Amino acid sequence: MSYDDFRALRSFVLVDGNNNITDNDATTAAAINTNPDLSNCSINDNSKVGSDQDPMAAVGHSKLCFNISSWCPTRDEWILANRLVQRDEAKRISAFVFKRDAKASMAGRLLMRRCLVDSLRQNNAKLNLTRTSDGRPVLTEPVANFDFNISHQGDFCAATSGRCKRIGIDIMQMKYTGGRHVPEFFRLMRRQFTQGEWQFIKTPSFESQQIARFYRLWTLKESYVKAVGIGLGMDLQRINFRICDELRLGQELTSTSVEVDGRLDAKWTFHECLLDSTHCVAIASVGLRGRGHFSLPAMPATIAPPTSKDQSQQESPTQAASVSTCIATDSANSGCYVQMDFYRMVRGLDPRDELSPEELTKLWAEFCAKEERPS
Repeated sequence: MSYDDFRALRSFVLVDGNNNITDNDATTAAAINTNPDLSNCSINDNSKVGSDQDPMAAVGHSKLCFNISSWCPTRDEWILANRLVQRDEAKRISAFVFKRDAKASMAGRLLMRRCLVDSLRQNNAKLNLTRTSDGRPVLTEPVANFDFNISHQGDFCAATSGRCKRIGIDIMQMKYTGGRHVPEFFRLMRRQFTQGEWQFIKTPSFESQQIARFYRLWTLKESYVKAVGIGLGMDLQRINFRICDELRLGQELTSTSVEVDGRLDAKWTFHECLLDSTHCVAIASVGLRGRGHFSLPAMPATIAPPTSKDQSQQESPTQAASVSTCIATDSANSGCYVQMDFYRMVRGLDPRDELSPEELTKLWAEFCAKEERPS
């Protein structure tokens, strides 16, 4: 199944509770038959250095995010955005039915290009992207020991890159909008988590906290799957996450570990944080060099803050040495998780200009004709 199909299925399962969620079990079961060897596929390095000079000299761990919901593109912004991406990317984005999805996809491509230009110190016009058979974005001329990834969901888009074997990122809005009761939703999703993970999800007394833990684990699962690069071609119960600490606004966690087929896989590192009180993000990586900080408000609130009637029963978050204080910064230090606005995201990116003025005008007209979201 392609990368886009995987994302579409994820959205279908987690958001559209009125649909036939049980179809996911059959789809996943069919994909499991490949039984991939997770011990090898995550760290094999068959890439080639793109030039004689070492492009990794300037590379750190880059973390960027962009608030999609706050972006209402003007004509000039949308035309500029299309000038910065490849023709096939622009055409694919224009094919989306709703503005919301077109904006999210465009922001993802721009944020990814921002990440690559800053990390590799290369000209945007010379950075060519393609997709793997599973739909994962990759450079047409890979750089050894370097990887990048992108995710968008809810109000945010997030991108990461770094000097590592593999990296994957996932973001989720911790809000259940399906039409079924939460216990029924959990029952239908039973195959996606291990028994230990379900125990972690269901430990809190209140559904809001259970949902928050569910989505936190989902970002961990998907960040790992995206880093490995095998889509739905695996049984998610083969990977079990051991979570030690509660997520808190203003802090980054690296204490979570993963077991694969019942054995601890210590080569993986997971960076987790809250972008705000309703969005969690996880980064899975192998061999990542350099450690950055998240540009977030230092606001002491636990994940999925309970209502006042829940306050007396709220669990106390544990304090661990693996929790690092987030640092808000605008410096050029590689590794900062910086929230961008549109002009900061595109600043210094050289136009590719693969589209004619007439084509650009048509793309703007097509965008304007779309509804913002489903009614």
